Amino acid sequence: MGHQGSFNTHVLLIDAFLQNNRLDHVTQVMGYHPKYLDVFLRTQNFILRGDGPLPYDYRHYIAIMAAGRHQCSYLIQLQKQEFIMQGGDKNWLKGLAHTPQKLRNLYEINKILAHRPWLLNKSHIQKLTKGSDNWSLSEVVHAIVLLVHFHCLCSFVCGCGVREELDHAPTCERTQEHATQHDVSEPEAGVGVDTLMQRMKTLSEQTEEFSAEERAKRFERVERQSVELGTSTGLRVRPSIEHFVEDPGFMYEDFARRGEDSPIPTFRV
Repeated sequence: MGHQGSFNTHVLLIDAFLQNNRLDHVTQVMGYHPKYLDVFLRTQNFILRGDGPLPYDYRHYIAIMAAGRHQCSYLIQLQKQEFIMQGGDKNWLKGLAHTPQKLRNLYEINKILAHRPWLLNKSHIQKLTKGSDNWSLSEVVHAIVLLVHFHCLCSFVCGCGVREELDHAPTCERTQEHATQHDVSEPEAGVGVDTLMQRMKTLSEQTEEFSAEERAKRFERVERQSVELGTSTGLRVRPSIEHFVEDPGFMYEDFARRGEDSPIPTFRV
């Protein structure tokens, strides 16, 4: 059974290499879960290279737009390369201002889906399907699938700490990383497992001393602080990707704060 699983993973990695002309870091990380990797590769290959209403260069540029909302330079670099390989106009890579109006019209939906998807409604779809640079309904569906796919993939990349591909990372960054690998300090001596277990036990005992009411108050205080941090407008976009980002201050905002009436209908279980 183990040999069969190993063989399947090997085959998947070969397929990924043939599809993408590289064995990227995302694929290598997902390789630890072959069944998931299989579904992921088939899905991504279909929406990027399979039958569909959108031209191939549009598909990869939409992926760049999606990754830009989360400042995921890793995916931006990969998709820029794919965009060029599909014959995309290199001028588009100078920024959103250099793209057709049809693509720029998609940006409103892009930022809503990335940060506040509950705000999306039929008026946004109708707006895209009307006018001189209108989208067909099938194109809108394809574009939305691409956007949400790459929004989610950004979370995977950031959550797993996936680093830039070697041929995408700036030379100075590669040099610094190489130097860091040879200058890693030794872990703190004298902190063994027994010491850590004792510290955890002490913290646990301190927590149990608080009443249920006190714990609830502490939870609300932390929740309120996290919301305040999440709505900060001081977001700074990296210069290397800022030309793919518009309205960087549009971020997640809590839509149903505790104790307040929300105008947005939510489903509660």
